This record gives sequence, structure tokens and C-alpha cells, in this order.
Amino acid sequence: DDEEEENKNKKQSYESIFDNAGMNTNKKEIVYLLEPSSGTNPSSIIFFLGGAILGQFPHIAYSSFLTRLSAKTNAAIIAIPYEILNLDHFDIAKRAVKKMKRALIQCEDSRGYAGNIRKYAIGHSLGGKLHSVGIAATGMGDELE
Repeated sequence: DDEEEENKNKKQSYESIFDNAGMNTNKKEIVYLLEPSSGTNPSSIIFFLGGAILGQFPHIAYSSFLTRLSAKTNAAIIAIPYEILNLDHFDIAKRAVKKMKRALIQCEDSRGYAGNIRKYAIGHSLGGKLHSVGIAATGMGDELE
């Protein structure tokens, strides 16, 4: 089928899904969404936090890994950038979880993702720690598989 072949050849790309949404700040609050190249609804959502330095640019630094992961699992990837402004990992984790929740709401409201879609958290290095701290501190773990 021509449509299937077109979807296979479609190059995946990241999209910024919100920018200063509801924030009283000059800082941009951006997450990057990578949807499956299949063109179908995603089977799950994977929240990704990168390492300490590369975590500021996950859509660039981890692009190859995240693109392959999305293609193999038919998952939507939400790559969450963060800055190390201080060594307060608890604060950084809370900000990351806030971005995760806002991105999830945006995907449900504007893209029609099901409220019961499976959700996973993957992190590299400090990103893994931030997921653990954020999930423990906020109870978001109840929403993850």
C-alpha cells in the first residue's frame, strides 16, 4: 500500500509542544515531542531525561537513540530538557515532573492521546536519578508502567 510505504520513508522529527504555556516567567518551558513515524497513534509515551550536560539538548544529543526507540516501540517520546542551575537535584526533578505533566495534558488535549496510554520513564545518568527523585517526591509513579 502506497500510504504504508510513505509512512515508512517519513523522517521523524521533533516538535516543541509548548513554550511559556501558563508560565509567569521569561524562561522558555519547552519539551520536545517525537511521534512514531508509522503515522499511527502511539502505543505508549516515553518520558526521557538525559545526562547532566547533554540533558539540556536531549533532542540533539540523544536523537539517534530516541528515534530508533520510537520506531521499534511505536512510542511517542517526550524529551525533557533541563538546566543545572544549582546542585539541588530535588528542585530540578520537581521542575522536570511539572514539564512531564504539562506535556502529557497537552498530548491528551491537542493530539487525542488516550488518558490510559502506557507511560514509561527512561533516563541517562543524572536523568535516571531525576526521574527517581521526581517520581518519589510527586507520586507520579502511579501513572507510569
